[in-house]
Amino acid sequence: RDAQESRGLGDVYKRQLPGVGFKTSGVVLGELYNFPYLPVDTHVERVSKFLGLVDKDLRPEQIELKLEKLFKNSCLINTHRQLIMLGRTILTAKNPKLDELPFSWIKKS
Repeated sequence: RDAQESRGLGDVYKRQLPGVGFKTSGVVLGELYNFPYLPVDTHVERVSKFLGLVDKDLRPEQIELKLEKLFKNSCLINTHRQLIMLGRTILTAKNPKLDELPFSWIKKS
């Protein structure tokens, strides 16, 4: 199954899971079945906007599509996990530790 076919099939599954939200269904399909998703939770949204990867006015569903295009050649579920960890440990909502960023191109004053 190629990524495009998987994505289409996954989108069908995401709409058919009763009582399960968009992000949760993406996590389940990505983690358990290796569907090409990069689910967007609060950490992923905050970090991707802070780093300028996406526009600040986008909704989570739009952010997901944008990040999936940006990181298309990587394991998307791993990128999801890495953005979450960056948001939990360094780019926290309160008092982000900018001096601990693993890259220097984004230093806010």
